[in-house]
Amino acid sequence: MATRPTLQEGDRGPDVVTLQTCLRISADGIFGKNTKAAVTKFQKDEDLKPANGIVDAKMWAVLEEIYNLPPPEPPPQSGLSASEIANITNLARASAIQKFNWPGRGIMPPGCVKGLAVAYGCAYRKFHAKHPAFLEMAKSNTHNADKDVMSWEAGRFDAQGMNNNTSGINTLRHLYAYIFGLSMRESSGRHCEGRDMSANWTSADTAEAGLLQTSWNIRGGSGKPTIMQGLFDEYARGAEGYANIFKEGVYCSANAWKNWGTGAGVQYQKMSKEQPMFHIEVTAVGMRNLRKHWGPINRRDVAIRKEANTLLLEVEGVLALVA
Repeated sequence: MATRPTLQEGDRGPDVVTLQTCLRISADGIFGKNTKAAVTKFQKDEDLKPANGIVDAKMWAVLEEIYNLPPPEPPPQSGLSASEIANITNLARASAIQKFNWPGRGIMPPGCVKGLAVAYGCAYRKFHAKHPAFLEMAKSNTHNADKDVMSWEAGRFDAQGMNNNTSGINTLRHLYAYIFGLSMRESSGRHCEGRDMSANWTSADTAEAGLLQTSWNIRGGSGKPTIMQGLFDEYARGAEGYANIFKEGVYCSANAWKNWGTGAGVQYQKMSKEQPMFHIEVTAVGMRNLRKHWGPINRRDVAIRKEANTLLLEVEGVLALVA
């Protein structure tokens, strides 16, 4: 069953318009200071605690009862069937990227190759369903190298014949091909990796987690909090994370599974490890808007491999047969 997203200052979109309409304030779709003040007043009037200006499930329930709101739209689904997943994982098992020996890292765990191929299959379907996160991932090179990995790495992408100057499926595929290299640099392909123990990032929002070692402070820093929170909410509601695929050939210690802090940040760490698809999608949006979040990207240490792109093209072929 679909639920409405948590909203707070800085968020935008149709759910904010719904909220503002209920509160009888200007419905511009932007959760600013006036909206926060109206939310806080409503919470106090209805004795909702804490009265902190954040619209959570409890406040949505009250709004739905008072204003008889229609049910929320369900999140877009990946639409991958069991047979499609089997075909994709078979392609991954036989792929050249599965055999590639990553410098300093070795062979990618089979679960990671299969998982990333399935992740791209889901991304392909969600892009065609016009899911906002995947339209964001697939946008053309923004020519802002401070923020966008496709701009920062434009020269190396072009050298591989992977130009990203046009929005669409090619740019989305190249981004996911790049994720193959980032996953090996950051975690050696282990979806359950914990924070870097040599660093002092121990708060819930700064502790790194997962395959790509992204932390939850990416949400605010990326400038895309609504998209990030939307992904969080989809997977918190139980969207498939495909850990059963990613775990093949992977071992992580009890210390790696440990999560740090409290609140949304610690839930983010847990979901990143237990629902690796979620972690990949959050990271992919972040790479287009806050590329400085990852040291290997900043140092241009991420290998861009044509073999990964070839596998993902084959994934498209599997899905196009039934599209």
